[in-house]
Amino acid sequence: MTPIEKKHLLEFCRKHNIDPQEIDDALTYWENKKHLENLIVDKDFNERLVKSEMERERKYFLENPLKFIVYIYLPEETEKPIRAGNVAS
Repeated sequence: MTPIEKKHLLEFCRKHNIDPQEIDDALTYWENKKHLENLIVDKDFNERLVKSEMERERKYFLENPLKFIVYIYLPEETEKPIRAGNVAS
């Protein structure tokens, strides 16, 4: 990999907020670029997943306000309903 290619990859990392240590000097420019692009896709997927879980949890607590109150005031005695699998889809 040439220094110019490495510079382009570093700029790509900075633009997409990716750790530059993800660049592997043993790989070619195009292999590194593909790896970095996959990280962007995974990051977007994870953000969407978290948002959907938060929305499901919000709906659950809106439908069950008493459970929300118990969850807020006694969090150590309750489990999150979404992650515990207590919500019917």
